Amino acid sequence: MTTEKQKLLRELQFEEASTDLTDKQKRALKSHLKKEIHQIEDLINSANDNTSLDKLSGPVTSNLCKVLLRHKIVIQAYHSRSFTGNHCSKYLQPSVFKDLSNSIELITKSLTTNQHLVLQAENLGYKFEQLNALYSKIHQLISHSQQINSDELPAIQRSVTAYISYIRRTFPSSFPVKLHILEHHVIPWIERFGFGMGRFGEQGGESCHREFNRLKRVMHAIPNPLSQLTAIMKEHIILTHPHINAKIPKVMRKIKKEVT
Repeated sequence: MTTEKQKLLRELQFEEASTDLTDKQKRALKSHLKKEIHQIEDLINSANDNTSLDKLSGPVTSNLCKVLLRHKIVIQAYHSRSFTGNHCSKYLQPSVFKDLSNSIELITKSLTTNQHLVLQAENLGYKFEQLNALYSKIHQLISHSQQINSDELPAIQRSVTAYISYIRRTFPSSFPVKLHILEHHVIPWIERFGFGMGRFGEQGGESCHREFNRLKRVMHAIPNPLSQLTAIMKEHIILTHPHINAKIPKVMRKIKKEVT
């Protein structure tokens, strides 16, 4: 179809330069040729749409689900196809995430002999194997409810630094707020309370998440993202520290005098 389009374009250029036709004949012929070119373009676009592959139903991606099921890990239909907490712990076992990353290369090799694609699959599998290995170390060190002594904090800091550095090198365009919390707030929290992150359960974090979502809805009319975030954080600090609220000057309202 692309060849046909190129042929028609050449014919169109030839007819425009022709001196054997009247202006009326040229206009009629140009209109006919352009109509045929548009029809071919529509066919090309339709073919491209029909051959596009859904990321979740491709052979490599769909096989990842099979590997997870083999390890009795189920992707939940809610919350962006995430895992439950117990299944996250299963996933972070080296035998599981290595099996998952190796499957990317194995399935690709079974589908093509193109060495460039095979190398891309190998690099992708290695990238996520390294990512999971680094996070697995952090998970073992902090995702529990046991006491953590101060002499254990340097090892935790090294693991967090290695993981965050890898994220910044490998995925420079994405840095979610949870990674900011891990980098700057988790270790001070552990140092203060002396226990792993599982000590106080999940509900406290979820309640904070709900509160920030509520504040975001309240501040949604502020167009500038930085100003909106600043307003959210100011309101949050006032709500969580009542003594700060007491220092904020109150708005004095005029009292209307009743007319007698």
